[in-house]
Amino acid sequence: MAWTTPPTYTVSQILTAANLNSFIRDNGNFLHSPPGCQATRTTTQSIGSALNVAASFTGTDIYDTDTMHDPVGAPTVITFNTAGVYNVVLAVEFAANATGLRRYGINASIAAAPNIQMNANIQDTGPTAGVPSAGNVTLQVKAAAADTCIALVFQTSGGALNLLGTNAAGAQGNNASCQFGAQWISDGT
Repeated sequence: MAWTTPPTYTVSQILTAANLNSFIRDNGNFLHSPPGCQATRTTTQSIGSALNVAASFTGTDIYDTDTMHDPVGAPTVITFNTAGVYNVVLAVEFAANATGLRRYGINASIAAAPNIQMNANIQDTGPTAGVPSAGNVTLQVKAAAADTCIALVFQTSGGALNLLGTNAAGAQGNNASCQFGAQWISDGT
């Protein structure tokens, strides 16, 4: 269901049940449950050293109101099926290792700007021995229907290092340590 822009009514215009259903009921339902999803991991994912890797979110989605994420068929991708401005969030956690750096990022592929990749990332250059390295990234993106985004991770420990799964006992306690989601916040006009 998408937002339908209501008309400006005139004095002599008749208000019908179809108008009320489309502009009041349907728009109210859209605002009550706008497009969004929150994907999770349930297992670890091995990330090789010095490689940009798309994080895979294979757990059961916490919610998905617009068929934006498929944990089996396309676990690395969020697809924007409804045009608009989205707040995209990523939270990931690497297993403890004091060597190298960790980088976490969101890459949005926007059809309206095919030569421009929208990115947001953070970097942990000082991991501490015995402490998992966690990061959170947020990106606001104006997307058309069918645009996509992925979560990229990178580490330089010198060997493979695991992304932790959901409810791993790490820096964020026993909370979901790897999540990737997007929430519609505006039509962008």
